[in-house]
Amino acid sequence: MNRQEYSAIGIDVIPLHPNTKRPLCDAWTSVDIEAQWADAPRNANGGIRHNGHVLNIDADNKAVSSTSEHVYNGLAGLGITATPIVQTASGIGRAFYIRCEDAPDGVGFRHLSKSVGAGELRIGTGGYGAMSVLPPSRIDGQPYQLIVGNWHAMPVVQWRDLLWLLPAQRTVTQ
Repeated sequence: MNRQEYSAIGIDVIPLHPNTKRPLCDAWTSVDIEAQWADAPRNANGGIRHNGHVLNIDADNKAVSSTSEHVYNGLAGLGITATPIVQTASGIGRAFYIRCEDAPDGVGFRHLSKSVGAGELRIGTGGYGAMSVLPPSRIDGQPYQLIVGNWHAMPVVQWRDLLWLLPAQRTVTQ
């Protein structure tokens, strides 16, 4: 898909420096997307600027090899088996994309629970930036690629359905 096709389904795509995961614009969280693309090179990579509605569960299989399996099984337990899954340029990592209409405000990302594995839940609400590289971006000649799922049919979940991914919150009482 190109950035216009992503945009048509509610995914904001920002330009990244060619061959990197680094945004082209230092103020990528606030500068208008079209302005960011105005001076972008033709071979720029693209990344989603998360807006709190399209989330990425970034499974870092390089650090913990079972992370994507845990994420996949957890989502399957919610009845979600047809979410877009992107293979990263390393060929090892996986990024699971879902929609969430009630993500909390003021959250860029959260690390995954150790029981799930290594990685992050990227959200991007309330001005806190979160970005993920999108296909067909390339790093060192290796592509990010959609390996399963349909961008046009991303499943929708409630925030409470994702809490299993995150470390338990501690409450201190006196």
